[in-house]
Amino acid sequence: MSSPAAPDTLKVVATVDGVDFSYISAFTLKQTVNGARTLTCAIQETDSLELCRLGAIITLEYGRGSLVEGKKFIGIIKVINPSIGGAGITAIDYISQLANSEYVNYKPQDYVGEDLYFAAAAAASYKEIDVSRLKQGTGMAITEGMSLWGYQTRKEFIDACFDELVEAQQDATHPTLSYRPWYYAIHAENYMEFFQPDPQRTNAGYALAISEADQNITDEGIVAQIDTTQIFNSVTVVSKSDNTLFKTINDNHSIARYGVQSYKVDYDSADRDALEGVARRVVNRYKTPTKSYSLSLHAGEWLDLGNIVRITAPSLGTDEALPVISYDVIAKESLVTVITLGERQLSIGDYIKRLG
Repeated sequence: MSSPAAPDTLKVVATVDGVDFSYISAFTLKQTVNGARTLTCAIQETDSLELCRLGAIITLEYGRGSLVEGKKFIGIIKVINPSIGGAGITAIDYISQLANSEYVNYKPQDYVGEDLYFAAAAAASYKEIDVSRLKQGTGMAITEGMSLWGYQTRKEFIDACFDELVEAQQDATHPTLSYRPWYYAIHAENYMEFFQPDPQRTNAGYALAISEADQNITDEGIVAQIDTTQIFNSVTVVSKSDNTLFKTINDNHSIARYGVQSYKVDYDSADRDALEGVARRVVNRYKTPTKSYSLSLHAGEWLDLGNIVRITAPSLGTDEALPVISYDVIAKESLVTVITLGERQLSIGDYIKRLG
């Protein structure tokens, strides 16, 4: 790929095991929160495969006219696909090493009382991963009752920690009860990052505002995925100590629109007001579908996981701010970035556990 200075001309700089590698004719870079980046490259000349080997370290930087700051990919070549007149390679970043690590027996006596953030950071400090930026902490301490224990890979333990790393928020800047999950990813090079988007904060800042009429949107425009499998619009909460004590709350608007979807909760209280409060909060939380939005952008390669995007789509009935939870950078003659916006939905069991 050539690299002239024209602002919309694709520029790619790559190396394999430290040697310049100028044979990439196209690539796709995929990433999702709590997962590894995957780079798939089309190679112009089969002779160039002599520079590649399984396990080789490939680096890649890219941009339209100039390189994108802070997005350098470093990964390990996992797959080579020779073909007539060309070839393909697939590389995955260092999070793959966490997924393939030796099994560790994680024991409560080694971790109870420790901050979940720093326990996950210690597990991420492996092979070439740099955790020097993980200094914040959360104050959320590990307890013996958390589902963290036993033989696991490092990534399995980190994922279990992040299942617990969800903070309840209700204050002057969060007028309704919200739950803010933490995520992890390698954004650039080999630096592990932990981040916590806050789109529900009043007057939250955002990296990009976009609407259906935006000329930066390509292809099919804004595509919504609406999931009704997690709707619960009729909730009955029953006292664990006396099953004659219960309260049912219905949301009639949701029922009329989506049909009845009920849920029963066994709750450790004999207070009718407490039962009603739990039922009402669960209905309010789960009475509407889970939504995510995908859109292709001509100039979105600078966006990162966790960036907040304000999206306005009257035809979809939405005007809200949501974090980027995945992206695909597709490079051929030019760059197109497909982003997915959404939030991790707590399971109803986790939600009720946090209410308790």
